[in-house]
Amino acid sequence: MPLRNYESPEDYKHPAAFWRRIGKDYINMIDPADQSYKKQEAYLLDFLNKLFYSHHVKSVLELGCGFGRITKHFLNYFPLETLEVVDCSPHQITNLMISMKASSYFRTHFNYHLIDVLSPHFSAFAQKNKNQFDLVIAVELLMHVPTDNIKSVIHNMLTISREHVVSVDWAKEGEYSQGIRAPENFLHDYFELYKNDGQALHVSQCPIDSIDQSMFIVLKDHD
Repeated sequence: MPLRNYESPEDYKHPAAFWRRIGKDYINMIDPADQSYKKQEAYLLDFLNKLFYSHHVKSVLELGCGFGRITKHFLNYFPLETLEVVDCSPHQITNLMISMKASSYFRTHFNYHLIDVLSPHFSAFAQKNKNQFDLVIAVELLMHVPTDNIKSVIHNMLTISREHVVSVDWAKEGEYSQGIRAPENFLHDYFELYKNDGQALHVSQCPIDSIDQSMFIVLKDHD
C-alpha cells in the first residue's frame, strides 16, 4: 500500500535506492491485519485458482516480491514446478528466504534474482528468458515505476511471459499522474499501456471493490 516517506526528489527517479534503504525494516511496517491487504489477496487468490485450473500454470515469475507477502500464497496453494522472484532489495530477499526456511516451501523449484526492473539488467533478463514463464505477476510494483520507464518495464514483462501477465496496482479511471494516492506513487493507464505494447492479445481490467485498485489480466499474443 502507499508509503509516505520518500526522502528526496531522487527517490522518485530511482525507486530502487529507496527500497534498498527501507527493505530491511519494511516487513515490520506492514500490518497483517490490514483489511485492504486481505481484500486484495482474497481477490487475487480467487482469480489465480481459476487461472491455474483452466490453463495448467506450472511456472511463475513474480516481480517486486518484497519479503514474500504474495510469494507465500504461490508456494502454499499452487502445485508449481517453477517459481522465481525478482526484487531490487537484498534485505527484502533475505527476509523472504528467512521466512521460507521455516516451512516446507522448497518442494517447488525456487530461485531469486536481485534486479532493479528499471535497469538494463532487467531488459537483458527479459531477452534471456523470453517466453519462459506461464505467468508473470507484479503486485503493487508498477506504481513505483516512473512515467519515463513504465513502457519498457511492461514490454519486458510481456516478453518474459509465455501466456499471461497479471498486475495489481492503484488504478482509477481518469487518474493517471503522480501523487494522487501518495507523493511517491505513479498512476499509469495500465490498460492502454498493455494494449499498445503489441504483444498483448487481450487485456482486462478488474476493479477490486472498495480499495481503489484494479487487477489487470493480459493474455499474450503468440503470432
